[in-house]
Amino acid sequence: MSLGEELRSLLGLVESANNLFQSQLIYTQKRIKFVVCDYYPMGSLADLLAGARDLGQTVLEWKQCLKIILCIARGIASIHPQNPPKDQKDHKDIQLNVHGNVKASYVMINIDFTACLSDYGFVQLAERTEFSDT
Repeated sequence: MSLGEELRSLLGLVESANNLFQSQLIYTQKRIKFVVCDYYPMGSLADLLAGARDLGQTVLEWKQCLKIILCIARGIASIHPQNPPKDQKDHKDIQLNVHGNVKASYVMINIDFTACLSDYGFVQLAERTEFSDT
C-alpha cells in the first residue's frame, strides 16, 4: 500500500469515529506543520480543569465526568482494533497511537461536554507526508 493510500485509509477511519479529533486540513512543509480543526469552545480537559480551579469552583459534575470518560473510551476503542501488535524493528507503517499518551491536554471538550481524543498519530502523518502515490 502506498503512503497516500495509507493516509487516506487512516483519515477515513478518523472521519467515521465520533470521538476522535477531526482535522479539516493538515499542512506540512519541511519543519512547518499545521493542523486546522473545528473549534472546541471548552478547550482541552486540562484547560477546563485548570480554569475551574482558578475560579475556585467545583471542577465538573459527576454526570459531566462520566460523559467525558465514555467519549474517551469510545475514541480509544475505535482505533484499538486497527492496530494489531507488530514487531517494532520491522514496523514501517503509519499507525495510530492507541494508548501511548492519553492525558487531559489531549482531550478536547465541546460545549455539551462531549469529548474527543486529539493525539493519536498526527505527528506520524505529518512526518511521513508524501501526497504522491507514484
